[in-house]
Amino acid sequence: MQIVTVGLDCNKAPVEVREKISFSPYRLNDAYNALLALPSVQEATILSTCNRVELYIYTENDLGSDIFSDLRVFLSDFHQTPEEIFSPYLYFLTGTAAVQHLFEVASGIQSMIIGEAQIQGQVREAIEQARKNGGAGRVLDALFRAAISTGKRARTETTISESGVSVSYTAIELLEEKVGSLQGKQALVIGSGKTGRLTGQILLDKKVTDLTFINRDLGNACETARQLGLAEDSIKAFDCLVPALAEADIVITSTAAPHPVVHRAHLELAMAERGEARPIYIVDIAVPRDVEPESAEVPGVRVWDIDGVNILAEANKARRNGEVGRVQEIVQEELADFMAWLRALTVVPTITTLRQHADTIRKNELNRTIQALGDVSDREARLLEDLTCRIVNKLLHEPTLRLKEVANSTEADRYAEIVRHLFSLNGVNISNGTK
Repeated sequence: MQIVTVGLDCNKAPVEVREKISFSPYRLNDAYNALLALPSVQEATILSTCNRVELYIYTENDLGSDIFSDLRVFLSDFHQTPEEIFSPYLYFLTGTAAVQHLFEVASGIQSMIIGEAQIQGQVREAIEQARKNGGAGRVLDALFRAAISTGKRARTETTISESGVSVSYTAIELLEEKVGSLQGKQALVIGSGKTGRLTGQILLDKKVTDLTFINRDLGNACETARQLGLAEDSIKAFDCLVPALAEADIVITSTAAPHPVVHRAHLELAMAERGEARPIYIVDIAVPRDVEPESAEVPGVRVWDIDGVNILAEANKARRNGEVGRVQEIVQEELADFMAWLRALTVVPTITTLRQHADTIRKNELNRTIQALGDVSDREARLLEDLTCRIVNKLLHEPTLRLKEVANSTEADRYAEIVRHLFSLNGVNISNGTK
């Protein structure tokens, strides 16, 4: 039994690579069907955000079967992207290292913006989607619940997530660095999901004069407007994109679209209407990117993508480095508890298999003896049944006790394997004790 993580993140992989293998919400069901069809995958959870794409896998196979190769091929086939484009950026983690990585991710210390709060919600959403699509079983469900608990402790017991820690906030800080105070500016937010809603709230706090949302789902956008206290006329459909761009001073995009929604042609039309003397500043925090890369070539247009936000994120990291050590202590505490639980899982099936295997032998030998004795009364049969059960229970009492004692130790796997080897349990069918 093993937990495996395969993925890449913003620390090494640029956005143009991350967006090629990011998972659209609309294709998650297909992704899970393909993942779970792999013989080496028993459970799976996909974590795909603007900063990372990671697969968390539970496998009962020997890792010698090269599950990493299977997962690379899956990523390549599913996204129709050659391996050589993303493979150099992939990391492969197993066992304790894989679990520790997820706990650190949920705690915010693996994020581009140290301590950003959105990641915990994204981890929770990932396991909910895995449950919905049949990917989460006993192990990964427990793993992600433990990760969420770890993240909650990190945020309540330290100041790692002090106010203002989010990709949205840092994107707006970047705009303030470029254009000065946002008070009195006209702002456009493209996308009204959780990130768009947070972005809108921060912009209102910055006292922008006018805030407009553009979204494909107008019902969702109207709900966002209601929550932010905006009038309904602040919501526009995508066919109003060019006029909205022409009016805006600053733009932040954060849709879940699998392709660009703002093209060079849109910006050329918008700039023709407003004139180059009045530049437009755009921060694209979506992955895949919402803004066509060629848009930056339009005169008067300034564009930064999610990796551009990393400029300010580095300063943010320096301010919070003092809390990382305390968060890592929490991670280690939670890691020890989870790994003890996981090790116990290797012992329990061994005890079950050993007892079922022994009971199968007992029943076979008992039936053979009764047949050899011939005319055996019901009372004598019950006495023989009780006798053989007591013998098996007494013989297995000490091995069972010893296995339970080491269940929470680092020796659990070794003891379980020794018992399986001594009693020839590898390959035994647990349901009936046969090979």
